[in-house]
This record gives sequence, structure tokens and C-alpha cells, in this order.
Amino acid sequence: MMKRLSTLRFPAWTFPLTLLFVCLLAFGVLAPQLGFYWDDWAKTAVNVLHGFSGYKPYYAVDRPFSGWTHILFVSLIGNQRVAWQFFNLLLRWAAGVSMWWFFSRLWPQARRQVALASLLFIVYPVFTQQPITVTFHQQWLQYSLYFLSLGAMVAAIRNPKRYWSFTLISLALTALQLTVTEYFVGVLLIQPLIIWMLVGEYLPAWKPRLIETIRRYAVYLAAFAGYVVWRMFLMPLPGNDPYRASTLFDFFNTPLQTALEWGKIILSDTLYILVGSWAPVFDLGLAESIPPFTAFSWAAATVCAALLIFFLWKLRLPELQPSDENRWVIQAVVIGLAAVLLGSFPAWAIGRQVIGDFHANRYALPGMFGASLITVALLTWFSRSWRQSTLLVAVLASLCIGFQLRVSNEFRWAWADQHSFYWQLYWRAPHLEPGTAIFFETEPFPDQGLFSTSAALNLLYPQKTSPEEPVAYWAYTLYPRFNERQPNPEGDSLNAAFRSFYFEGSTTNSIFVHFDPQRSNCWWFLGPEDSANPYLSDLTKRWLSLTNFDRIKASAPGEASPSLDLFGPQPEQGWCYLYQKADLARQNEDWQQAADLGNQALAQGFYPNERSSNVPREWLPFIEAYTNTNQWERAAELTLSSSQQDPKYGGMLCNLWSRLTPTNETDLATRQQVFDVLGCGP
Repeated sequence: MMKRLSTLRFPAWTFPLTLLFVCLLAFGVLAPQLGFYWDDWAKTAVNVLHGFSGYKPYYAVDRPFSGWTHILFVSLIGNQRVAWQFFNLLLRWAAGVSMWWFFSRLWPQARRQVALASLLFIVYPVFTQQPITVTFHQQWLQYSLYFLSLGAMVAAIRNPKRYWSFTLISLALTALQLTVTEYFVGVLLIQPLIIWMLVGEYLPAWKPRLIETIRRYAVYLAAFAGYVVWRMFLMPLPGNDPYRASTLFDFFNTPLQTALEWGKIILSDTLYILVGSWAPVFDLGLAESIPPFTAFSWAAATVCAALLIFFLWKLRLPELQPSDENRWVIQAVVIGLAAVLLGSFPAWAIGRQVIGDFHANRYALPGMFGASLITVALLTWFSRSWRQSTLLVAVLASLCIGFQLRVSNEFRWAWADQHSFYWQLYWRAPHLEPGTAIFFETEPFPDQGLFSTSAALNLLYPQKTSPEEPVAYWAYTLYPRFNERQPNPEGDSLNAAFRSFYFEGSTTNSIFVHFDPQRSNCWWFLGPEDSANPYLSDLTKRWLSLTNFDRIKASAPGEASPSLDLFGPQPEQGWCYLYQKADLARQNEDWQQAADLGNQALAQGFYPNERSSNVPREWLPFIEAYTNTNQWERAAELTLSSSQQDPKYGGMLCNLWSRLTPTNETDLATRQQVFDVLGCGP
């Protein structure tokens, strides 16, 4: 057995399969438990609400040709969230294989180092938004087109007889990827460096080499300049360019000041891409108790490191000769550093930077392959042998796999929160009248954006609309927009827009919802009675008078239900299901149904002193239902038990019992007993 392992060799074609294995481990393990995030919701809503023709007006504001990727891929895989997760994984894998293919042709003598760089590239830690699939599939597609275009450029120079054929292919692939986004326009400028290296293979003297490089690059430079001029000055947009190169224009007006500000941003972003982004990779997450998934991620990284080391040591690729090592290291560092700087330049030109909000690290994507090249080049230079550098890269890649698993786990919990909210919303409000605004005190899902939540709301409730018509629902937050305002009983108009979506409504046609994981088990639909809620802010209480429960209907037209492809399977019909349905029955004064739901809750073991159902406010629908079905003793029992769990709810419980009207002496005595125990006033 040992003899057989010692002679085992893996052919070069197995390397792409290894990259696929790495992608599946890093990004596929949790894929079935992930969903839609951020821009995903809006871009999915375009197709569902407006059809393929909706992509043109959606992207008209900044990237008028970008919608073709959605039309193509939605036609193939639809709007299924899990399918998108695996599809985006495959696009990332394809980008890694394309990188390996291109640089193997540029540096055939360094194919092992290229393999290591490609391996590191597909799990490099600077980009942490892989689960946002509908949005970032475009960048991974662009990556493959970018490397293929560079490969065609190499083929053109090395095959003089087919020079123009390959050149035209290279230009066509570049044009195609630039129709998607402008993310990769900066890294196009590494083309002259690559041409310089290629020309040096047959023209070593620097002067003729420079002239030949300029001659070869002229056609690419003309295409690049044409695109930049068109993108900055000629591209037809309906309004102001949201990605105007404001900082670049400032440089021409105030060069010194802009250069100093730019210098700080470039230095901090570059250091973060090359060094700072590695910090969370080495975070062991040690505490008194390590979360199970954290332990799993480190175990997976350990096993993967062993497998990668074995595979890479046995991979049948030529070794980089000592005579070529220094030259390759220099070339890899030069191209890598140029890619890192030029890759982020489009973001810097418009006043953005990699170190910013949650989504800002997307600006590092185009230069990510450069960071991988630099890392492998430096490890090659400092290592004593190829085995040592291979071991180090395998360990780093494995640590990145563990890190990406932990990132995916965070997205898994973010999806769980969204999944719970949208299904609870549907349970509590099977249908909402069009023109309804949903108010939160603050954004319900961190780093998602209200436009994202608004798009999801319009997918939750079926509707027929077009880009020329308003959508039916929109999400708002009280803070900060309404922080200093007083509610107008007559209502104030609400208007919102995001790209081709817009909404028209009124504050009097609003529903107020609230969730605090420390104080609630379920989402609450707030009403005037919540003015006595001890855990709501004064800001929220001030606006509760405008809650309009008439916007909620007990059934949807045609009995439509949420799409399982979009929102996932319906959760278990546990406490929150029973509570939301009881609250809906309470709204419609269907007391028997609410009481029956209460009986189901009690039969399933839910009670005010149980952890999963220990919030007094969530027992109010059941308490009121029991009194309206002549079960006052049970209502009193649940009330007093709830009060024991949290005495701060005494005022809210007293208010409820004060509204109840006993019909006999026994029920009156029961109410008085509750008053006495709770200390209710007259």
C-alpha cells in the first residue's frame, strides 16, 4: 500500500476537479440552507413582476446592457434560491479554472506555481459575499471572460499567422464582459505588461521590445480608450450617473489635495487586500465554549489541508527551475501588484473604497487574483523547495476554506431570520391591500437594505404590475426619517423608488411591526394597545395610532401562497404560527378560532413559563379569546402565569382586562382576582 502511494501521480487534468472539490467544500456545504440577500431580491423581483423586458428599465440608470446575464441564466435555472447558490459556485470555479488556464499559457515553466495561485484565488478571504448569488454571478462570469480574453491575446502574439483572428476574439470577449459591469475595466491595463513579457521571448533588447509592445498594444489601448470615453461621457442614462468618476475629476481640479486623500485610501485598501483580510482567517474563535459549527470548520480545514498537501505533492506538473525562479517571482509580483491597484481603481475613481460598509469588499474582487499571485510568489521566493511552498499554500487555502464556511454560516443565520419573518408575515397577513407600507423602527435585517426588504415584500404577495406602475408594498423605518416628526392623523404621503420600482402610499395605510430577539419570540404587529408595552421606544409608540389593520385580509385572492422557490419551505407550525394565526383571528373577532388555536398551543406544551412561549404579549390573543368563549378561569390562569414571567407587562395586562366585560358574578369575581394580583388601578 505504501509503495503504491509513493509511486502515485495525479495528471494535470485532475487539478480542475480539485478546484471543484474545494469550491464545493467552501461554498456548497451550506448552500441548501442559504437564500436571497441584498440586491438578489430586487433583481429577482424584476423577472417575477415585470418579466425579461423589465431588466432594461431596471439597469437603465447605470448599466443599460447588464440585464442579458439575468435573461440568459434565469431562462436556464429559474428563480430557485438553492439552484442559484450552486450555479454561482460553478461560476466561481470556472473563474479559477480560467485563471489556471491563462497563466499556465503565459508561464508554462511555472505551471505548479500557477496552480497554487489559482487554488488560493478561489477561496481568497477578501471577498465575503459569495452567498449573494443573483448579484455576484455577474462578476464571476466576467472573471472567466476576462481570463479567456487574455488567453486569446497570448495566442495572437504566439501565433502570427492567426494574429488577427485571436485578437478579434480577445477584443470581443473584453467587450462582452464590459457590457455586464465596469468592475474589470481597471485590470485591462495589465495587458501591456503581459505583452511586454511575451515580446521579450523573441526580442530581448529593451528598445525594440518597447516599440513592439506599443505596436501590439495599440489596438487594445484604442478599444480601452473608446470604452472609457463612452462610459464616462457618452453612455445614455435617464439621469445623473450614479457611478460618476467624481474623485477622478476632482484630481484635475485640486490635484494635490485629491492625491493626498487618494494616497491614504489606496494605501489602506491595498494593505487590507494583501494583509488585513487575513486576520479573520486566523481567528480561532476560542471562548469558554466553541460553537459547534466553528469546530466543524476547523476540522474541515485540517482534513482538507492534509488532502491538498498530498494531492499537490503528487500532482504531475513541471517544477520551476532555479534559473527561472527569480524572473517568475518578479513578473508575478509586478502583475499581481498591478492587478490589486488597477482592480480597485474604478471604485477609487468614484469615491468608494474596499474598507467601508458590509458590501464594500466587492470592490476588491477584480484584483483578487493579483493578491493570490503575490502571496504565492513571495512564498516561492522565501521557501527552500517547491514542497515547502506547496505545503504553505495548501495550509493557507485550507484555512480560507474554514473561514469561508464560517462566513456562509453567518449568511445561513441571516437567511433563517428572513425566512422566519416572511412566513410569519404571511401567517399574520395572508393578504395586504396594495399601497400598504410596512414600518419598522430600524432596519429589520442588518446589511440588507430597505429596498431589498421592499422587493421581497412584493414577491411575497402576488401582484400584476409593470415598470410604469407602482409596486404594491414598501418597507420603511421610523428612525431616522420620522424621528423628529409627529404623526398626522390625516396621513402624509409616502413615496419611494429604487431603479425601476416605485411606491405610492400614505402613513394612514401602514402596518407597524416589531421584533426584539431579547424580548420577543415572534414578530409583533403593533396596535394602539402597545402604547403600554414596556419594551417599545417612545418613537414607536408615538406612531402606533396610525396602524391600520384594515389593510390585512384573512385570505389572498385565489388563495395564492408564497413561492417555495423564493422563500423556502414553510416552517414548522409551532408557537409563532399559532400566535400569528390567533392574532389574525383576534383582529377579525373570530374568538372560537383563536381559542381553538390556544388549545392547540397548550396541547403542544406551550405555556407562559416555557422558554419558547414565555413572552406575555404573545399570550394576549389567547387570553382575550378565552374570555370571549366563556373560559375566564383559563384566561386568568394564563394572565397570572404570564405576569410572573415578566411583571413589567402588568400595565398591558391590566388594560386588556379592563376592556373585558363579565356577564355573570363568577366571571366578575375572576376579573377582580386578576386586578388584585396584578395591582390594577380603578
